[in-house]
Amino acid sequence: MFPTLYSVTLVMSISLPVICYRYIHNQDWQNAQRVAEEHDPNSLSEVLLGQAKDVFSSKNYPHFESLLLRAQRPELIIKYYQVIWRGKLCLIVGLDHFG
Repeated sequence: MFPTLYSVTLVMSISLPVICYRYIHNQDWQNAQRVAEEHDPNSLSEVLLGQAKDVFSSKNYPHFESLLLRAQRPELIIKYYQVIWRGKLCLIVGLDHFG
């Protein structure tokens, strides 16, 4: 029996999040971002948030900030810095990004 268009569409719509999750789980950020941009733009912010968390742990703070700004979550920049540095750099980052 041949699959119907509906069944093919359903399988594709289910498999795309699974593919994206697999890339995120493996920290393959480039492919996760590509899949999200091409097939599910609403999930792009989740990919960027995952990547930002990974970048933060490697102490690449400018890239971390850039990713959270792209994910439209600038408030998380200050929250991360408050937790780690107890607010010392929070004021500097806040002034730089929010005037």
